Amino acid sequence: MPWSSDEYTIAFLGATIESGSATKYAFAINSTPPSNWDSVNIWNFLDTYKPYNEYENTAPKLDFSKGDKSFMGYLAGNSIDYYKVKLDNTPPEIRLSTVTFDANGAESGTAPSTITVFSGSSITLPGGSGLSMTGYVFVGWNTDSSGTGTNYNAGSSFTVDGNVTLYAKWNTGSLSSVLIEMVQIPGGSFEMGSNSGNSNEQPVHTVTLSGFYISKYQVTQEQWTAVMGNNPSYFTDSPASGEVQSKRPVEQVSWYDALVFCNKLSMREGLSPAYRISGSTDPASWGTVPISSNSTWDAVQIVAGSTGYRLPTEAQWEYAARGGNGSPGNYTYSGSNTVGDVAWYTSNSGDKTHEVGKKAPNGLGLYDMSGNVWEWCWDMYGSYSSGAQTDPVGADSGSSRVGRGGSWYFLAGSTRSSYRGSHGPVNRDDGIGFRLARP
Repeated sequence: MPWSSDEYTIAFLGATIESGSATKYAFAINSTPPSNWDSVNIWNFLDTYKPYNEYENTAPKLDFSKGDKSFMGYLAGNSIDYYKVKLDNTPPEIRLSTVTFDANGAESGTAPSTITVFSGSSITLPGGSGLSMTGYVFVGWNTDSSGTGTNYNAGSSFTVDGNVTLYAKWNTGSLSSVLIEMVQIPGGSFEMGSNSGNSNEQPVHTVTLSGFYISKYQVTQEQWTAVMGNNPSYFTDSPASGEVQSKRPVEQVSWYDALVFCNKLSMREGLSPAYRISGSTDPASWGTVPISSNSTWDAVQIVAGSTGYRLPTEAQWEYAARGGNGSPGNYTYSGSNTVGDVAWYTSNSGDKTHEVGKKAPNGLGLYDMSGNVWEWCWDMYGSYSSGAQTDPVGADSGSSRVGRGGSWYFLAGSTRSSYRGSHGPVNRDDGIGFRLARP
């Protein structure tokens, strides 16, 4: 070993894996190299590596030579930008590991591409978007093709500690209870707010929206239970005559609860989850749903490019309630000027919620946009501005979230399409539920 045992700062420039050849790693010396080393560009050729626990699983082995100069050692550190080189005559064995995805009988679609990473690294498992099989629903990945191995949700974190094949997991018989019927809403512009409503509905302003999907019905108790394994609702018995109990809207769910449901359902269906909290899209890593205002949960982010379920924005909700672009949009309530035709509210509800879809739909085929239960929206509650907006997402700050549509115990006025309500994100009320949206 012609070098001393001094430390040298090395930058890791990247790695490529070439078909039929070894893995190529590029490094550059950022500090003054030994006097007998005449290049700042070092190419290292290795085909395997694995973590070295003493140095936090962060680095590959270095083993290279140039002319009569040679070096063997390993990188130690916890930054992707630079490492310290230390000489070691017996560096650890190092290796790559691969995760292969198998469509496991899918009739259409292609399994995600193989992922190759450092052993000990964590990856986010892809969804099964595009995979389909008649009579089955994609629900995640499993270590055994029979589905009897370990289950992993799409979108969850997976630690790679060796070569592994993950098989698409398919369930039968449970899709019907979870299936969310979505209605496509073409993009367009509308006048949001009302000059004849409450002051918080003003000023009326022009909003332009991209197209989106919104659920035909409010999320039901049946759907909630299938995804979450519980039913938090107050109205769990004594449905109105002729109505189905399980198809009443779920209620007593907070805004925080709704975030969990959205991501869990997305992961179940192989969609990329929309919400990220503390760097994770897997609700299992978020901890217990808060029962008081929580700054970490309030800082939730929408993952750019995600395909999963989410709460509609307030603008999306009002646009859909009014009938979208080109449909009758001047009704007071969602689909009618006669409140009783389209809404369950204090005068006709019988002091209870009702099975979804029992009143008339609006022009887009959406039910219960007026009445039955309030519906959570994504937005923080705030005042309107007069300027035109495109795809607005609400106020930048605030302590409450928007609720729309009114409910079974509110007066008719609250069920107007332009009426704005607000609730603390921890509020679990027997008059608050939600419906879903997707891009």
